Amino acid sequence: MEYNTQRQQILLKEYGRNIQCMVENLMKIEDRNRRNEQVKGLVEVLKSLIQPGLKENIDIHHKVWDDIFIMSNFKLDVDSPFEIPDASIINKRPQKLQYSQKSPFFRHYGKNVELLAEQIEKIDSDLEKENAVIYLSRLMKNFYLQYSKDHAEDYVIRDQLVRLSKGKLTFDLNKVKQENLLDLSERERRPAAAQNSEINFKRSNNSSTSGGGSNNYRNNGSSSNNNKNQGRSKHFQKRKSV
Repeated sequence: MEYNTQRQQILLKEYGRNIQCMVENLMKIEDRNRRNEQVKGLVEVLKSLIQPGLKENIDIHHKVWDDIFIMSNFKLDVDSPFEIPDASIINKRPQKLQYSQKSPFFRHYGKNVELLAEQIEKIDSDLEKENAVIYLSRLMKNFYLQYSKDHAEDYVIRDQLVRLSKGKLTFDLNKVKQENLLDLSERERRPAAAQNSEINFKRSNNSSTSGGGSNNYRNNGSSSNNNKNQGRSKHFQKRKSV
C-alpha cells in the first residue's frame, strides 16, 4: 500500500491529489495537439470546482490556467491564452505594511482628526475653509464630550484646534458664541452606541405596531372559543330539558 506521505507533495491543496495526477498525466502526452485538447477539458473541470462566491470577484478563466501551470511546476508545454506566470512570484512574501509609529497629538481625537485638519489647511477658499473649521470643531467637541463626560467650553476646543494644527487653524470665538455654531444637539451629545440602540428600539416598536396581526389572531382565537362554549351550554340545556 502506498501512503500519501510517500507520494509527491500536492502543490495546490484546494484541488486535491486527483487533479494533481491529471496534470502530471497531461505532461506525459507526447502529441502536442492532443495535449492542447486535454488541457481544455481540464480547465472546465477546474472551473466547476471553484466556489461560487469567488466566481464573481475574480477572472476564473485566468486563475485556472495559472493554477494548471503551478501544479505542473511550470513545465507543461501547451498553447495558453494567457502568459505563463513567473515561478519567482509563487513563494514571494508580501510586502510588510508600514504602520505609523507617531501617536496622535490628542488621543481622544485620534489620528483621523489630524488628517482632516491637514486637508482643511489646503483649502483655498476662505468661506469653505471657515465652514470646514466649524465642522471639524463640532466633531472635536463631540469626541471631547464622549471622552471626558464634562462640559466642553468653546475656547477649550479652539485652543486644542490651534495646538493640533500647529497654529494654522482657528476660529472667531465671539462669532461662534453669538451664532451658537458649536452647540451640539442632544442626539449629537450621546455616544454612537446609544444612538444605535435608539434606532433599534424605534425599529422594534414599528415592527410591533405594524405586525398587529398576531394580536388579532389571538382575539379571533378567543372569540371562537367563546362561541364554542356558548354552543356547548345550549346543547347541555336542551338535553336537560328533555
